[in-house]
Amino acid sequence: MRKIFRSILTSLLILLMGMQGFVPFASAQETMPTAEELDQLLAPVALYPDALLSQITTASTNPQEILDVHAWLQQNPGLTGIALSDAAQNQGFDPAFIALVNFPQVLEMMAEHIDDYAAIGRAFTADQGAVAASIQRLRAQAYDAGARCAAIRSKRSKCNKPLDRQSM
Repeated sequence: MRKIFRSILTSLLILLMGMQGFVPFASAQETMPTAEELDQLLAPVALYPDALLSQITTASTNPQEILDVHAWLQQNPGLTGIALSDAAQNQGFDPAFIALVNFPQVLEMMAEHIDDYAAIGRAFTADQGAVAASIQRLRAQAYDAGARCAAIRSKRSKCNKPLDRQSM
């Protein structure tokens, strides 16, 4: 047991020492998105439940695995529920992806917009606070829009304008 613990600890130290020069944005040209850009990137998912949103932001830090898990899901359409989660775990996927396999529409959206989710992942790695602030800003906007719609509905009018990436 001690040998395993020592091996894991050594591996972590090597990993951390190698990351000292790690820069989440590879070049000077690739900068942290502005608040407005983050809002635009996160608008499609900002209203998802926190647990799902947490898995999305974590998974976004590994765009290649998004594509790999999406392809794997396409090859295993008969799996659902616990069998799907177990099979994903047996594949060795990251826990965020194991959780996301039960939301194939989300993984499909992430794969279709891989550049956007890669940008979310880089932003999340660089500044989780900025990502969280963007999500809260978007949720406040949606709440305000909902409150306005409720007021309009109470006057027997319709308010059914959906929120989308462009309107946020």
